[in-house]
Amino acid sequence: MVQGFWRTVWSGVLASLAFAILSVVTFSAVADVVLSGILSDPAVQSPKVIAVLETLEPLPRMRTAPYIIFAGWTGFLIGWAFLFKHISVLWPPGYWARLWRLALLIWFFSLSFFEFMAPYNLLAEPLPLLALELLFWAICALGASAVIVAMTPRQPRPELASAFQRTLASTDPPIPTADASKQGEDDPGHRA
Repeated sequence: MVQGFWRTVWSGVLASLAFAILSVVTFSAVADVVLSGILSDPAVQSPKVIAVLETLEPLPRMRTAPYIIFAGWTGFLIGWAFLFKHISVLWPPGYWARLWRLALLIWFFSLSFFEFMAPYNLLAEPLPLLALELLFWAICALGASAVIVAMTPRQPRPELASAFQRTLASTDPPIPTADASKQGEDDPGHRA
């Protein structure tokens, strides 16, 4: 049990390393070099975003103290690793099926929510740039999920599988809702 605990922690730590590397590759290398700095181009980017990232004091911690952000990502991804460990027993056994499910959970419940509430809502970021950032975050989520799924062994739970199969095989008709005045009339033990 202790070994499983530390393995899960370690998977979250390594997932955060993959997440960080992929965020540098996408947001720095691709956006700044390949796409000629599109995320900070005043011709297409919201002036609020540019001001927050480059001129308003204090500057974002990602620029002044990135280790704090990396530590935060590590904590979040350790949490995602533990969540995955506990819910993945209900998912199909294949690596790819589990990978896509976890990546979608991370992307939807963390990253897309952040993009919607901060850059889009508060900073009026244009939709095409928001879509590009969501794509970058999806790549980061896939990388982190790949590490977590690869490092978390599938723990078969036959009692869950058999209960699920019994539920699917159940042919009991739905229980009709009864009028309160007629409730219990068909019950042989019912006394009027």
